[in-house]
Amino acid sequence: MQGFITNTTQTSLTSTSTFASTLLAEQTSGTPSDARSRALPQACDFAQLDLVFSAVAGIPTFRFDCYLTWDSAGDDPLTAKIEGVATTAAGTSNNAHTVISLDRLFATAPSGQTTAGKVYLWIMPTEAVVVEKARLHWHDNS
Repeated sequence: MQGFITNTTQTSLTSTSTFASTLLAEQTSGTPSDARSRALPQACDFAQLDLVFSAVAGIPTFRFDCYLTWDSAGDDPLTAKIEGVATTAAGTSNNAHTVISLDRLFATAPSGQTTAGKVYLWIMPTEAVVVEKARLHWHDNS
C-alpha cells in the first residue's frame, strides 16, 4: 500500500531566523484537502516530500532548511535537518516549489508519538512565504 499525508492548514512563515512547524496528517476535511491522502501507517518507508509555497515576497528561487519530527514540540526527530533546499519558480506568480527525496527512509513511529498517523514539518525559509502544500509520500511493504 502507498499514500501520502498532507498539511492540514496553510502555514504562514514570517520569520527567517527560527523554525516554524506545520502538521502533516491524512486529510479528511479542511483546506488544503486531497481526497487521495491516506492514513500514515505506524511503520513505513518515506519516499519524498513535495512542497509548494505561495506569497513569496522576494526571489521565487529562495532556499530553506527543514526537518520532520513525530511530535508538535519538535523534540522527537524523524529526520535530520536538511539544509539549503533550493526552490524553483512555479507557473503561478509569487509561487515556488521543490521535491525532497527521502530515499526510502524506513521509520517506525515511537510509542511517544503525539498523535498516531501525524508528523510535523519544521521549516526556516530565507524569505517570508506561505506553505501552500506539503505532501509526505509513504510506502508500506506489508
